[in-house]
Amino acid sequence: MKVCDLTQIYSPRGGGVRSYLEAKRKYIRDHTPHEHLMIVPGAKTEQVEGGRTRLWTVAGPLVNRTSRYRWMLDLPSLLRILHDEHPQVVEAGDPYHAAMIARNWANRRGSNFFMFYHSHFPDALLRTVLKFAGGWARGWVEKVAGDYLRNMALNSRGIFVASRH
Repeated sequence: MKVCDLTQIYSPRGGGVRSYLEAKRKYIRDHTPHEHLMIVPGAKTEQVEGGRTRLWTVAGPLVNRTSRYRWMLDLPSLLRILHDEHPQVVEAGDPYHAAMIARNWANRRGSNFFMFYHSHFPDALLRTVLKFAGGWARGWVEKVAGDYLRNMALNSRGIFVASRH
């Protein structure tokens, strides 16, 4: 079986999501016969590591000038990687646009799609919108974020949450 982890909330220099994914890759490599594919944002689209635990980066710009995080924007390459690798299980570590594309790909190809809730998306979205638009947008943002997450959840096989907090 081939398992794919896909996330945009990944920093090559540390962070909780990276630590979780590295531990998962090590466990799969050392204790199972399965393959693990990890797809994260990077400066360019390329296969960085091979073998049973492959790491791909998909090109995208830094979120801002001081960030360690990137947006995965080379979406045709993301689809090509999924098509070529054809994982049986896809786990998205965030609900952003790459996760929606991976979910749609998995559902069309008969792969199982899951979400892992590493961060509370509505709060993150709300903080950003309130910063730029002000408090008048609160109700609208909460509704849109909730509707979007319900849509993602209804079209997935399940959602993993590491903590109830």
